[in-house]
Parts: sequence; structure tokens; C-alpha cells
Amino acid sequence: MSKMISAAAAGLVATAIVSLAPAAHADEQGYISELQSEGLPAGPGLFMTMGYETCNWLRGGMPVSTAENNFGLMSGAVGPQVVAAAQHNLCPDTLKK
Repeated sequence: MSKMISAAAAGLVATAIVSLAPAAHADEQGYISELQSEGLPAGPGLFMTMGYETCNWLRGGMPVSTAENNFGLMSGAVGPQVVAAAQHNLCPDTLKK
């Protein structure tokens, strides 16, 4: 029962993150396509949540290098690609001009 509640809570958090992200600049398909072109098995779900979470971190002032290393065990394998793709497609406002 607690696993079902945890899964439901995770789904609500993911939905909240996606719904709070600015839609005007978000290109979700471009984000997924960029990750896939890097060889990552990206699709809606976890990778989308990671992308929007990255945007929130960067908008909050987190340095890019910290965001790249902020995905736990997956950091080295996907961190730089997720951050770059998120900045290019989901939150270009976080790119330094």
C-alpha cells in the first residue's frame, strides 16, 4: 500500500514540476530528441522530470556543474547531457548570454 502511495506522490510531484515550468519556451520534443541523439533512451517520464528539475535548479542559482552532478548514481552517465538538453530546449533563459 505504501508503495502505491509513494508512486502516486511521485507522479503528483512530476506533474507539479511540469505544470509549473514556463510553457512559452519549453520544447519537450526537442529535449527528448536531443537526448536520444546522444544515445540516451529518453522518453516522457523520468527524463522529462529530470529536465524540468534541472531548469528549476538553474533558475534557483545552482551552477551548471553542480546540476550535472546532482542526479546521484546516474550523474556521470547522463548529467551533462540532461543539463545541456534542458537548457537548449526547456529553459533557454538559463543559458549565459
